[in-house]
Amino acid sequence: MDVPAALRLGHQALSAQNALGATQQFELVLGQDRKNASALMGMGVVNFLRNQQVEALRFLELARAVGNQQARAEASFWMACVRRADRQSKPAQEALRRAVREGWSPPEGNALVDRELQRLSGEGPMFEQLLKEARGRKRAQGRDPQGAGSVSP
Repeated sequence: MDVPAALRLGHQALSAQNALGATQQFELVLGQDRKNASALMGMGVVNFLRNQQVEALRFLELARAVGNQQARAEASFWMACVRRADRQSKPAQEALRRAVREGWSPPEGNALVDRELQRLSGEGPMFEQLLKEARGRKRAQGRDPQGAGSVSP
């Protein structure tokens, strides 16, 4: 199986909010490598989109545990989104603070991330300050996408 191709297809499906297609591709990858941070993160985001917060957090925690710093930062961003959706403001703020501290910055032109940034910014001044700090960072050119399929390239 071509893991990079399956990840790319999973990321494309996720970007199109095609949860079924994304799940199929990420599960193929996880069948080959249970510790693939990108596939674990993708599954976390898929479960978040399905309003399955417990499962989303489980996958995102796994991605944080096995991923590099970039993957951990992105997983923290998505954990903040899950916590916000679950009306857990303080844990959401802590997760967003961790993401920013670990170097997360939002990708350009990703509708899913943009939607979540808008929702997070509506949570109050502390969220706005953290997001302002993250937006002030420049992404490295040519950086490989991590998790959630090009959600954070």
